[in-house]
Amino acid sequence: MLSRYIKAAEESSDSFLRSLVSPYSKRSIFTGVIIFLISFTLFASLTPNALINMDAGVYAELIANSELSLMRCHLGYYLLGIMFTFVLRSSSDYTLNLMNCFFGALSISLIFHMGLTLFRKHTAAVISSLFLATNFIFLKNALYAEIYVPQTFFLLLALQFWLLNKPILTGLSFALATLITPTSIFAIPCFIILRPHKRALFRFAAIAFIILAALLLPHWRDYLFGHHGVLRAAELAPIDPAFALLKELREIGSGFLLCIPFVLVGIVQLLRDKALRVFGIAIFALWLFNFLGGERFADVPVQLPTYVLLSLLGGLGFHLFSTILRGPANRVKINHLVVAFGVLILAVSITGFRAYTKIDKKTHDLVQYRDAVAEMSEIADPDYFAVGKKREAVLFMHYAYEKSDMEKWINRLYFKEGWFTAGWFAEHWIYAELLLGDWGGTPQQVDAIKRWQDAIASGREIWILQDSPPLFADLRKGGYTIERFRNVFRASKRQD
Repeated sequence: MLSRYIKAAEESSDSFLRSLVSPYSKRSIFTGVIIFLISFTLFASLTPNALINMDAGVYAELIANSELSLMRCHLGYYLLGIMFTFVLRSSSDYTLNLMNCFFGALSISLIFHMGLTLFRKHTAAVISSLFLATNFIFLKNALYAEIYVPQTFFLLLALQFWLLNKPILTGLSFALATLITPTSIFAIPCFIILRPHKRALFRFAAIAFIILAALLLPHWRDYLFGHHGVLRAAELAPIDPAFALLKELREIGSGFLLCIPFVLVGIVQLLRDKALRVFGIAIFALWLFNFLGGERFADVPVQLPTYVLLSLLGGLGFHLFSTILRGPANRVKINHLVVAFGVLILAVSITGFRAYTKIDKKTHDLVQYRDAVAEMSEIADPDYFAVGKKREAVLFMHYAYEKSDMEKWINRLYFKEGWFTAGWFAEHWIYAELLLGDWGGTPQQVDAIKRWQDAIASGREIWILQDSPPLFADLRKGGYTIERFRNVFRASKRQD
């Protein structure tokens, strides 16, 4: 029985693989280069000299100091960052963001080549790239320093090599994706479904294992159980299917918006085309294993590789849509083309406008926060206190502290005492969560409340990094005056 299923799977895979074509003609290479250059130029013009979140602050510090001994689960990202900043002779926040822009532009070009490989239609391939370039979830990770777009690029590159029967290059690319973030392992069933041949699978697995073992086995305990470790994430946040489904529906809606109908049509075409059906099963397997294995945190786009592949289906959907408009005789009529491309332009324009407007607002807020912290650290009293949420802590230190102090603080924050205990060591910081949350009188909360009350009693200057009526009420009771400074708040008992 099992052998029969294996044989059927191999036959379906062989039929799919025979339908593929090599995308590397002069025309396609030229088109891919143009797509990359346009995408990279656009992304580089939009990315700011500011970071998006606490993890990016840590990545920036570790890359700037060439520190590879901490947070080994993202070792690949640090290696890329060190090489990229070395080539550009700069470790600024803009440089690190620029690296993501580079891999984001490469991903858009790669999707074009994958579209040619799968569908053999230039129009479908170009439009697949267009859908990806206007997808907000992709853009948010392509324009700011984060691990997910470089991981997605190398994972897609591995898939492309696998489709073209290059198992050694597949293993190399897959190993790089896994070094960037361990969630890449959830794509393994996808490779097995697309090419279930023992020899190719063995060569792919051998190359990937050798690279990963050489770099990770000496530190396997930290890789599995350390901060951001593979098994530690599962321990900290068990999967909640309802939460995960709602999160992904929001991400799909936010990312594709008016382009969703094309994706749905592409899925229908995938099911209709017997040769392409295997590719549809592979995408479903990628989604399912990501969902079951990695969908635990609201701010982690673990399904980004799946969404990128859905852009391919969007291009296929447009091709089917335009074919239907042509009619059974397949005659090209100007009015039909006008309708097809008019609908496409409308959908992409609205989706892209909304995505880039949100990116512009995000960039503005990030730059405002950076400028506020930098200026605040210069004009604040020497014994000031800053109160902010956990997510703001690392960026606050990144912008306000000297690098030597920041390095010590990160070490305490991430790898010694943990998030909230680390607040004891931050000379100018109190976590807002400890003041506002119900922590049951833990030592960390007792200490934070005492420091907060002592600061108010002694009249220390206090900076609040977000709008917080309960904290403002405490300050006013203590005789403080609160004024807005850029997008943060300054509280003092005297007039400057």
